[in-house]
Order: sequence, then C-alpha cells, then structure tokens
Amino acid sequence: MRRFVFRLILFFTLLLVIGAGVAWFQMQRYLDTPLPLQAEQAYELKPGANFIRVLNELKRAGVLDETRTLRWYGRLSGEARQIKAGEYVIPAGTTPRQLLAMFVAGKVRQYALTLVEGWNFGQVMEAVNRHPALQHTLKGLDNASIMARL
Repeated sequence: MRRFVFRLILFFTLLLVIGAGVAWFQMQRYLDTPLPLQAEQAYELKPGANFIRVLNELKRAGVLDETRTLRWYGRLSGEARQIKAGEYVIPAGTTPRQLLAMFVAGKVRQYALTLVEGWNFGQVMEAVNRHPALQHTLKGLDNASIMARL
C-alpha cells in the first residue's frame, strides 16, 4: 500500500513538473513572438495607469492579441510595477518582452526643437509656440510674465 501511495505521489509530482515546464516554454515562446503590428504604432502610457489597464488598452488598440501571459510575466518578474508614463512608439516586429522592457526603461518618443544661437526671446517663444508636440501653457502671457515664471 505504501509503495502504491509513493508511486501515486511521484506520478502527480512528475505531472506537475512537466505541466510547469510546458507552461514556462509556452510563455517564453509568446514573449519572443513579434506583436501583430503591420506598422509602428504610437501609444501614450498615462501617469498612474496600472499594468492591467495598459495591457487592456493595448489589446483594444490591436497591439496585443491576448494579455494574460504578459500580465503573469510582468508580475512574476516585478516589471509590472516599474512601467513609466510617456508617449511611446512601438515599432513593427516588437516582441511582448521588448515592449515591456521599453515601458520599464522609459524609452519615450523624442522630439527636436532647434533654437538658433543669437535669437532673441521673442524668436525663441515663436519657435516654441509653433512646435506641435509641446503643451502650450504660456499662451496669452506677455514676455515679462513668462520670464517671471522661468
């Protein structure tokens, strides 16, 4: 009887180990398979957004096919708590693992603004006001008010 119980426990332990190995292999394969993007896609990760909300938004936007595997991986690795807000560009061919690494590293979209040496304050403000990616919070203020805020 003891031998039977021992073999039964051994059998179920072996099944558990095999099942965990298969699940681990499937997760790794998913994490290294490119996302279903035909072209690069922009995504804004809002300040204070939790990881599950971000994954659900990405699924609705067609960036992710499913969220469960990446959610578990993010939790197990601890990276789910380290994502940073910002505007991201997700290139075609990005894998879920690379996407999460991008969010953790904070590799946000960069914009250029050229300020020419010798410009006066009015010319600088004109260039700033023309830039489409900047938030314009100084409209309606005169130069003295802007300088006081700086």
